[in-house]
Amino acid sequence: MTINFILLLLLGLYTSWTDIRSHKIKNWAAWSGIFAGILLTLQEQNPLQKIIVCIAIGFILWSLKFWTAGDGKLYTAFSLLIPGGQSWLLLMIVTFVPLFIHLSISAILKTRMLHIIKTIINILRPRHLAITAIAIFAFTTAASILELFIGTLPMLYKLSIFIALFMVIHRLKLFYIIAIPLIIYGLATEPLQRLQETGFLLLYFICFRFFALELGYFAMTKEIPLHKVKPGMVLAEDILNTTNGIVRRKRLFFSIFGYLKADEEKIIISAEPEGLSRNQIQQLKQHNANAVRIHEIVPFAPALTVGATVTYFLPQLLLFIIEVRSLI
Repeated sequence: MTINFILLLLLGLYTSWTDIRSHKIKNWAAWSGIFAGILLTLQEQNPLQKIIVCIAIGFILWSLKFWTAGDGKLYTAFSLLIPGGQSWLLLMIVTFVPLFIHLSISAILKTRMLHIIKTIINILRPRHLAITAIAIFAFTTAASILELFIGTLPMLYKLSIFIALFMVIHRLKLFYIIAIPLIIYGLATEPLQRLQETGFLLLYFICFRFFALELGYFAMTKEIPLHKVKPGMVLAEDILNTTNGIVRRKRLFFSIFGYLKADEEKIIISAEPEGLSRNQIQQLKQHNANAVRIHEIVPFAPALTVGATVTYFLPQLLLFIIEVRSLI
């Protein structure tokens, strides 16, 4: 049993306990895990690349409001503590694929057929698909240009670059200005490859949005009266101030169309993974909200701990299976 696994196990047990008990991951524990992970990673080959990728993935998914800052830091700590350059990817697959399948089946069973049909129609709206396809095509072209300088990139690296660049350019309000020249360049140089990659990633986004976001919204949220809302509860909708008064709009944690549309609307209270504060609850009362839709809080640290433990022993398990098969 190496020092990596001992630290991983101690960090996982402690953060799982605090997450289940109080729905919080202690900041000192997550940062201690990251610091220890960096020190241990420095003893591996190509440590700088692994450190940058592990930190970037945790930060990007937090920026997209996929998880809280505590969850992002815990993921980064685990991926650094697990030996190997692809630890971040293995941890993602081992943790999220089973969780995704479970939540998808649960969501389908809990969701009415009418909601499923409406969801499919909404996802396949031509305008939504067109904007998403434009964004994907433009930034896969940007990734291909980057490859000219640093070599071939795996598809998941391209996906990470796409998300990171999209967020930065969107914040600078330069999306269409930069996207159009990239599309022209992509069509002029490698049109078939760009279209294939765009089709693959577009299919990924459609499936992810349908199963993990749209159906998950119906299955993992509930509407409760405002007087029962407590600090820390995670809002499942944005509260907007429009010309027609206060409007509640469901929040999907990642939607390209939603990102581009967000600046056009005045959001009073935005759905954040960290949950509602006391001041935000007071704001809701001042705007005479009667009820809000809240996410059911699921402790994430235990799932990450199990995923990290399995990921740590995965190479040895695969070698054992190969040896057993060779003896048969």
